[in-house]
Amino acid sequence: MRAIIKFSGQFIDCLSFDQRASPTRVYTIDSFCHKIMHCPHCGELLYCSCCDSHFINSGDQWYQDRSFEAPGCTICKRRYQNQGHEVEQLKLVIQKLRARLDFLKLEDPDLSTEVFQGDATFVVQSGEIRVHRFVLADKSTVFRKMLESGMIDGETGIINIDDASYPEMQAVVRYCYTADIEFTEDVRPEEVLKIAHKYEIFSLKDRCAEELCGTISKANLIEMMRLSRDYEAAQLQEALGAFLKEQFEEVYPIILEAV
Repeated sequence: MRAIIKFSGQFIDCLSFDQRASPTRVYTIDSFCHKIMHCPHCGELLYCSCCDSHFINSGDQWYQDRSFEAPGCTICKRRYQNQGHEVEQLKLVIQKLRARLDFLKLEDPDLSTEVFQGDATFVVQSGEIRVHRFVLADKSTVFRKMLESGMIDGETGIINIDDASYPEMQAVVRYCYTADIEFTEDVRPEEVLKIAHKYEIFSLKDRCAEELCGTISKANLIEMMRLSRDYEAAQLQEALGAFLKEQFEEVYPIILEAV
């Protein structure tokens, strides 16, 4: 049997029964005040401090009594116990995944030493950065195509980079090996975003966009909009949309002035 309780004009399903079951029996409760309300059918709490607020009758109006707390009903306790078990299981899964990720990361290389023998070399404005071709091919679709098409010299492996600074390119290469990047005054996320977009290092591009999302302000709004458009940073575009919606009246004149 499906039990439904009619209380203050509302119909509440008895949680102990299958809501699809039939026939249905309706229990009516006309008054409720400073007492724990139980289901007349099964005895379970209809309102408890865990799953709903309690109500007090004040004339013709019903209002929530925040000061009154009833012990959690059996169903809530069981639900929270199950959720706690699921959380512990998820923590173990995350722990294992982190351990696997740490194992897959290559040791952070000192790219300037002779010990680090790569088979390709980035020639940047103020120095050289040794790299391994298989790492470039794995992390960047553009470098993979360059290697496959013979655009990179097979003997010297020299790749000339004229649109990035040495610290920025070094950070990009280090990210390809370690999946980590530290943004500084010399390694700015907006500049790394441009490199990641050009060479199609997608995970690095997302990381830069994530960093930029936390820096959106009225002062840099136009620049951020340009970056999100020119470098197809979807995550940054979403953050800008939310910012515009929240600050529309204040930023509208800024946008008009820039158009």
